[in-house]
Amino acid sequence: MSNQTKSLTCFDETWARKWLEVNGWLESVAGEVDFSKAATAISLWASKPPIGLLITGRAGVGKTMLCQILFEKLRTEKVRIDCSDNSSVDFLVHESDAGSNGGVYNSTVDDYMNRTVMIDDLGTEEIRTSYGNQLDRVGKFIVRYHQRGTGRLMMTTNLTGSEMMSRYGARVVDRIMDKCVVLALTGKSKRQVNVI
Repeated sequence: MSNQTKSLTCFDETWARKWLEVNGWLESVAGEVDFSKAATAISLWASKPPIGLLITGRAGVGKTMLCQILFEKLRTEKVRIDCSDNSSVDFLVHESDAGSNGGVYNSTVDDYMNRTVMIDDLGTEEIRTSYGNQLDRVGKFIVRYHQRGTGRLMMTTNLTGSEMMSRYGARVVDRIMDKCVVLALTGKSKRQVNVI
């Protein structure tokens, strides 16, 4: 059996189901459908480095939890960008240098090209303007990562495909689809309201 065949068979769906359970993403909580979809996506994701992962779904279905579990288990240099935290997103460009080209990346961001990058809550980042131009800081980073990144790009979002297209445009969405396995979670929210 070739090395390539060995590496693919060790990351089958049975392996992925066990791996998810051992690492805290339980079928009893996720639900049978989402757990099965996650196992399929994770087995594909694990067998084809450096492919990325895009996890979509409504709020509370476990996107960030699952992505964080995977992210933490990777034995690579990594960085996490939380789109709901403007300081995390602002770091992607020097706004003072943005001018008409929409952003100049700082040298630390260039360093991200060799790391696994987790972008959490894609679509929640604030839209900024500089010199009258809209800055799509995250979209520009995704395009740059597609061109130069050597790690895995991992993302979570509540946006649907059409909402992503409307927000970021075909150029960015096309690069996400080229770089990532897509896992669409459809279950109910796992968050519970505590009523006293």
